[in-house]
Amino acid sequence: WSSDVCSSDLATDLIAKGAKLLLVTCDYDINAKSSQVANDAGVLVVAPCVGSTAMGPDNGLDLGYSMGSAVPGEAAIMAEYAFENLGQTATLFKDMSIAYTTSQCDAFEARYTELGGTIKSVQQFNQTQAGALDKPVTAQVANAKKDGAGVIALCSYPGGGAQALAAIRNAGVKTPEIGRAHV
Repeated sequence: WSSDVCSSDLATDLIAKGAKLLLVTCDYDINAKSSQVANDAGVLVVAPCVGSTAMGPDNGLDLGYSMGSAVPGEAAIMAEYAFENLGQTATLFKDMSIAYTTSQCDAFEARYTELGGTIKSVQQFNQTQAGALDKPVTAQVANAKKDGAGVIALCSYPGGGAQALAAIRNAGVKTPEIGRAHV
């Protein structure tokens, strides 16, 4: 159930039937409504892998938990590794389709520049709910190629993220790439 109405209706129905715990999807953008419904009803909400701090008290979810790693720490580690091992310039390939990936690139950029690195450009793209690029990334790849950065940070997830990486490699860009959940 990906729509807000469906997910909140489903959560309400399950709670009315006696649910004591809801196990929700890994994407807070999708599980927010059902998580809030459960929390407001005093029902524990667990996501196996939400990667942001949204699944908890920061968003008013006193009973909301995630077993996933938070994006800021994960992205900071990526930035530190990239800066120390791959170069002091980076191009960001930023998937704008969900908060997880936008937060990942934002946190990478913050830590990378804090270390003294330079972000050459931020190339944005989107993917559909079906997990495919919403349009080709030809222009973004051309810009990344022109940047000549030491590393490309690809902030995305399977489907469109893998397609973006394939487009980068198919264009002959051999720049090292760092990311998490895109292939």
